[in-house]
Amino acid sequence: MRVAGTLRLALPLVALVAAQPAQALELPIAGVYADAAGCAYLAGDTDQEVFLILRPDSVEQPEALCPIAEVDREGETITAIHAACHEGSDNWVASYLFAPAEGDGYVLTPFDTNTGRTLRPCD
Repeated sequence: MRVAGTLRLALPLVALVAAQPAQALELPIAGVYADAAGCAYLAGDTDQEVFLILRPDSVEQPEALCPIAEVDREGETITAIHAACHEGSDNWVASYLFAPAEGDGYVLTPFDTNTGRTLRPCD
């Protein structure tokens, strides 16, 4: 099962992501950010079926930990992130619009939805 936000791209982009070095890109963020379900998961509640966790080098969803493979920028501002995901023999790119949230946090909006998910530091 895949949550909203996965975007199957043309073979050339998937091949490009597959050719990326093992080390992921790093976002200029400090710490780990998650939605409420992601914070519960990080606290040990592994019954969470849908969550989103953002680390400087990856996006984690229930089905995969996805290293960040590419970022889109307008000047120095990151506007989108693309994470290379795989589970078994299945590979895909999860792409999100990226924006600061009011207060401390970020909003990730999957490319294939209009619904952003606010991620905050977990207490």
